[in-house]
Amino acid sequence: MALDFVLSFGGAADSRAVRHGVLRRFYEYLVVYDPQTEVLERRAFPWSRAIPPPRIPK
Repeated sequence: MALDFVLSFGGAADSRAVRHGVLRRFYEYLVVYDPQTEVLERRAFPWSRAIPPPRIPK
């Protein structure tokens, strides 16, 4: 269900990595209270190494 949530976002790859990281940390918190909670892989959604295009501020 967590991966479906992350993949449902149509944004950039880095945005999906951020969402996954937030969920992963929340799952790590839940493991303390429920040891049967699944832990998400750290490298499931790697950060993009692409350089973003320059923007001119308004």
